[in-house]
Amino acid sequence: MRRDFYTPSTQDDDPDGTPIDEDLQRGRQAVAQARQLLRGDTDAARRTRVGLAVLGGIGALAAAAPMVAAIQEQPQAPAPDAPVAQSPERGGAAEQSPVVPSPLNAQLDRGETLLRTVAGSVETAEKALNSANRNTTTSPGKALSAVTEAKDKATAAAALVAELVPAVEQLGDSALTQRAIGAREAAASLVQRANTAWEQHQKSVETAKKTQLVTSARTASATAASTLDTAAERVHNARAAVTAAVASVRERKPALHVEKLLDQARTALEGAAASLTSAGTSARKAADTAESAGAAQPRHAAKTLLDRVRSLEDSLAAARGELPKLLDKVADLRRAETLELATATARVAADAVTATSQSLDAAAGPLAEAEAQRGDQQSTAAVRDFATTTARLSQARQLHTTADHALRTATEALPAGSPDPSAPATLLRSAITTNTANNDRLANFEHRIQALAAHLTQQPPPAPTPAPPSLSPAPAAQAPARQAAGVSVQLPGGRGTVQAPNTKAANAIRAALSQLGTPYVWGGQQPGRGFDCSGLTSWAYRQAGVHLPRVSTAQAVGPRIQAGQLQPGDLVVWAGHVAMYIGNGYMVEAGSPVQISRLRTTNLKMRFLGFHRPTG
Repeated sequence: MRRDFYTPSTQDDDPDGTPIDEDLQRGRQAVAQARQLLRGDTDAARRTRVGLAVLGGIGALAAAAPMVAAIQEQPQAPAPDAPVAQSPERGGAAEQSPVVPSPLNAQLDRGETLLRTVAGSVETAEKALNSANRNTTTSPGKALSAVTEAKDKATAAAALVAELVPAVEQLGDSALTQRAIGAREAAASLVQRANTAWEQHQKSVETAKKTQLVTSARTASATAASTLDTAAERVHNARAAVTAAVASVRERKPALHVEKLLDQARTALEGAAASLTSAGTSARKAADTAESAGAAQPRHAAKTLLDRVRSLEDSLAAARGELPKLLDKVADLRRAETLELATATARVAADAVTATSQSLDAAAGPLAEAEAQRGDQQSTAAVRDFATTTARLSQARQLHTTADHALRTATEALPAGSPDPSAPATLLRSAITTNTANNDRLANFEHRIQALAAHLTQQPPPAPTPAPPSLSPAPAAQAPARQAAGVSVQLPGGRGTVQAPNTKAANAIRAALSQLGTPYVWGGQQPGRGFDCSGLTSWAYRQAGVHLPRVSTAQAVGPRIQAGQLQPGDLVVWAGHVAMYIGNGYMVEAGSPVQISRLRTTNLKMRFLGFHRPTG
């Protein structure tokens, strides 16, 4: 018996009265359920229809073809009270059923509508990408959402349409099939456009990243170049300071001056090193950024910066290498200056000792003559020789005191372990020996003059005899006249005109005033370049033809006078400082620089040694 599962029936028997078996009944029920499912517009019905279209190969499609044909050709199963259609095989006249629209047609409509929406998304993504490419200030990342959305929608739509095409082709409707194929091609085109937009977006992102890296590299190079210019200037200044120190050593300038230049050079080198370290860090950062950018121009600029850094580092290292040698040379210069000062001080001391010896020699003759004539009670020669001897012994005492001070100063100035025994050390030993002999002679002369004075006081006073003009003190009454007959000196700065007691004092004042503004230099005695206090006064009096000891304490020479007797040219002496009184209550001294100051007797807690007159 032929089993026709696809002939709908609601009766338990065939029309001829033959009972319907259970298999046929179950088959017809299955067909009715399948028909009802496939005609539905639910998600399950759609998935079933698509599944039948793509379910595994030609055999499955062939098996499903009669079912699909029956679905399209036959209406739904009639209600139980409707007449049952007859099977063609049984000769019944079957009624022609109306064509029911396929659910695949509606699904295709929805697919085409989705494709139009996807086309709008793709077009929006392309416009956003073109806008980002035209506007360099707009980041390509802003078009990312539109491009991604278009790509995802196009891919999903293409998959949906691709699933519909096999099922539509099985229906045999050529028009519907052409629509499905056209939809599939349109979906493929949209997918290609979306993928192209995605690739362009990725390239734009990479280009923007590279452009940003290049810009960052150029900015880093510019910053490093600016920092390096500052470092180069500091290195140049440091080398100039070192060069100036080298030149000062070569020119044998005072060690104090060279040490000051060395301090400046050290400070400049430290600043240059710090600046160069910062510049090197900036240059290396610029080189790393340029390497990341991968562009030739930033790489070349960074390499140039690194080359400059290395060159400046070499230059700075060379300048630093000069410092130890300079320090050794300055130490040699300091030792030479100390030895020179010790030699000069020793010579001053030796000169003072020699002057004391000469003064004692000059007093020896008159003393011997006075002693030889003391038996002649009426002789005025004895009194005259006594006065001459007394004056010359007084001068010898002052010179001896000066020699003692000079010897002590020279001994203190003598460098320990002097390598040249023939220079100041030998000179000092000879001067000390002579000074000791002078001390003994002075003591002997004083003892003899005291004895002579005692003898003369026991005799009637002789007739007055004028004392030698060069040795007798001038009467007090003559002092104003002598002062009035002095030498006029004009003081600068509206300080008035003063009367120096003599030409030597006036010339010494003028010489000292000519050096106003000269820098203070320890041990200095060079006009226009540098003086210390005793260097100024000794140089000024040397211009006037008067020789003074080199150090301040030893310049307490000549008669000591009271403040009320001060005259222009007198020296104001401390234990460690000396100045020259110039009149009208002012004095000139080697401060910092040489300057005019008010007269004073205090100076940095130094012991005041008094006022002295070198020309007295």
